[in-house]
Amino acid sequence: MLKLFFIAGLLISPGQAEVNDRLVDFETEIIPILTRYGCNSGACHGAAVGRGNFHLSLFGSRPHDDYTAIVEQFEARRTNLADPRQSLLLLKPQGLVDHGGGVRLSEHDTATDSLLRWIQQGARRKQHRALDELRITITPHAPAPVDTLRRITCLADFRRHDSGLQRNCDVTHLTTFSAEDPTAVSISKDGEVRIKRPGRHVVIVRYLDRVIPVEILVPFESGDVTPGQPSKPPGHPIDIVVEHKAAELRVPIADPLGDEQIVRRLSLDLAGRVPLAMPEHLKLSARPLDRKPLIDELLNSEEFVDFWTFQMMQMLMLNSVGDTNVATNCQTWMKSMVAQDASMAEVVKDLLAAEGPVANNGPAAFYLVRTDARSQAEYLTESFAGIRLRCANCHDHPLDRWTQDDYHGLSAIFASVSRGTEIRRNGRGTVIHPGTGLPAIPKIPGRDLNQDVQLSSEHVADWLLDTENPLFARHFVNRVWSLLTGRGLVHPVDDLRPTNLSPLEPVLTRLTSDFVESGYRLKPLLRTICSTDVYARSSHPDRTYTDLPGLFACSQNTPLSAEVLLDAICDVTGVAESFDGYPLGTRAIQLPSSKLLPESLNLPGRCPEPVGCASGNENPQPDVSTFLGLLNGPLINHRLQHESCFLNQAPFKNRPVSDQIREIYLRALNRQPTQAEADLWSRHISMTNSSTEKQEVLEDLLWSIIVSREFSQ
Repeated sequence: MLKLFFIAGLLISPGQAEVNDRLVDFETEIIPILTRYGCNSGACHGAAVGRGNFHLSLFGSRPHDDYTAIVEQFEARRTNLADPRQSLLLLKPQGLVDHGGGVRLSEHDTATDSLLRWIQQGARRKQHRALDELRITITPHAPAPVDTLRRITCLADFRRHDSGLQRNCDVTHLTTFSAEDPTAVSISKDGEVRIKRPGRHVVIVRYLDRVIPVEILVPFESGDVTPGQPSKPPGHPIDIVVEHKAAELRVPIADPLGDEQIVRRLSLDLAGRVPLAMPEHLKLSARPLDRKPLIDELLNSEEFVDFWTFQMMQMLMLNSVGDTNVATNCQTWMKSMVAQDASMAEVVKDLLAAEGPVANNGPAAFYLVRTDARSQAEYLTESFAGIRLRCANCHDHPLDRWTQDDYHGLSAIFASVSRGTEIRRNGRGTVIHPGTGLPAIPKIPGRDLNQDVQLSSEHVADWLLDTENPLFARHFVNRVWSLLTGRGLVHPVDDLRPTNLSPLEPVLTRLTSDFVESGYRLKPLLRTICSTDVYARSSHPDRTYTDLPGLFACSQNTPLSAEVLLDAICDVTGVAESFDGYPLGTRAIQLPSSKLLPESLNLPGRCPEPVGCASGNENPQPDVSTFLGLLNGPLINHRLQHESCFLNQAPFKNRPVSDQIREIYLRALNRQPTQAEADLWSRHISMTNSSTEKQEVLEDLLWSIIVSREFSQ
């Protein structure tokens, strides 16, 4: 187990004992050494409780506390000013004193010299300089082949308290490097990077509180796509960005979907159902398909209002409220907001401002999704801003700017909320800050503490909707993109931090800007995304090439949610599902709470409780028993044999075999069967000896389609 990577004593050569005239700065030189050698990592003294009675802040986020621990605690033995060479800060890493972290340094390390000089100079806390700017360069800068050695250099500018600005200081030796995917990237401590396979790779560079992601592109060797040579005239700005990135990596773009498949995808994504309920001219589209009128028709349909009410309830986790009456009231309110294409900013404000009896107050459901102040803060930041603030509960966030003060300060704002049959703000609740043992001071994350202002939920809403840093807008756009394409531009969707780069950052920036300019309206955002070539691509590249995650050179094969899948099975077979307390014919997406979906309907795509699908769980992965239940259970088999199933209706039974096969494919997949498919099933039916056997073959055909990947994605 790592005890102390660096903090130890070392044998120092006589020549190094001379005190250098330049003062060593604690914050910009000593703290980075502790980080570089792992002393203040979560596996060592940076853990929440430290190691070996020695506690440092995680990655040096609190220099003042670190100075106290190093210089003042443990009877000042860690820094021995009388005999610097006997300081534990120097003895342990070389193994001269027992050290759980093992040997980390030698007497010839530059870090050793810096530590010794700092102690010889009196181990001072006074800050001599502060970081002004950190610049990262990588050579070669242009995309290069696999195994090409790259060098990352870090140059810093410091504001010196005695002589102004100190520019272009090479701090590479004080910087830590880590690969997002260590199996694909190897990095030396000196910033030498070697890429093991083609693709897009990210290296995280850390110096002091600056954590910077560096993107490295390594093109695939084959492929006939060349940057700067578009295959068609320029299209939508979003498509231009995607196609350029694919060209940089020499990843071919997948073919577009056929018109019938685009109609089916749009119907499922905008109305939540297969195109059975749509006008006949949309089942088999005219050629070429004009998507605009179809998108507008779907956006103006009642099915759209029902489905995107369901999507909004699920996205904001409001459908996880246990009280059915509260969930129903919230659903009714949300439906009215979706129907009028109200501003999503107003939705946020109404939810946060909710107060009064929950029995007739739809937005009040927001305060019943979670039961205490801390979990309310976590739920808000994950579902409304895509921030994993929970990582700052025990220590400052290691990869983002959020601190413990941010976490417990936001929790303190929600501590004043009293939950129950009525939502009230009594102003009496408190949250204990674990770092101080005292009640946390209410605080908006990322902003300076101002005890003169009594913070409320209105201030939280303003923070989420700040036009200078639109946290909610960026997250909302990313979530909607994920719902339409199967993966967020930033993945996971609840982890929008600066170090989690989107491969297509210009796309997210543009969509976010357009969304804010539209007044936070949902329909224009949906219309924009659904009109792009990215949205209409097939799931398989046009060559034997694998799409890189997040590049969207091909479709992501998104499974339908459990509710949409159930509704699709009901629509296609013609046999509705019955839900206790609701009229026959109620769609699963019309249920106000996910808890009302019967447990027996353990369908693929069902969000797990109590996590839900808002916490990065974009595509829940069902277990084997779930698939077996779908394949062999009563959900499908009961419907195939039900008297209301279209297979058992006289108009269908009296049709020729070829028309029956065609009708099954049109209902389920909105396309004609291929010649091979038609021949296969015609041959099976021709081998039957009775009408009963023929009916069983037709049931087998419909069953095989419903359980196929094409149907459920």
